[in-house]
Amino acid sequence: MARWEIEPSGCCEHKGMVQVRFCFYLEPGDARYSEHHVNLPIFPESGYPGKKDEHGMPKSQTAYRKWRDGLPHVWQTNPFHNHFIYVDPETTDEEIASIGDELLPVFYSEWLMGKTPGQRVKPPVFAKQADNQRRSRCKRRADGLRGRS
Repeated sequence: MARWEIEPSGCCEHKGMVQVRFCFYLEPGDARYSEHHVNLPIFPESGYPGKKDEHGMPKSQTAYRKWRDGLPHVWQTNPFHNHFIYVDPETTDEEIASIGDELLPVFYSEWLMGKTPGQRVKPPVFAKQADNQRRSRCKRRADGLRGRS
């Protein structure tokens, strides 16, 4: 069955709450797995070595495709859904994990039905202003989540 992970780049303080980004992934055998399990070229840092126009774009798309297709490739599974939640800074890791566990079957069933997952789930209404102390607690909590992921 599908799984979730916390994406560190999506954890931060947001309007006096801790923003947590969940990425939901399909596993081999899950419905429509192949839609998000893709074979991507590994581009060298030097970029395309062929002739380029004044904007840095390849002059020949045929030559570019031939070069790109000849690069080494790697298989990568992309998330089928990304979702942000907003929690108090005192929310424990266990409580955050419980939220991920509760959301997974909801989003996966919506995925199976061809819906865009998560359209019904609404984040809490934020306070208009959060004091600096609360923002600092949120930032520390988000930093801790990024370090654990």
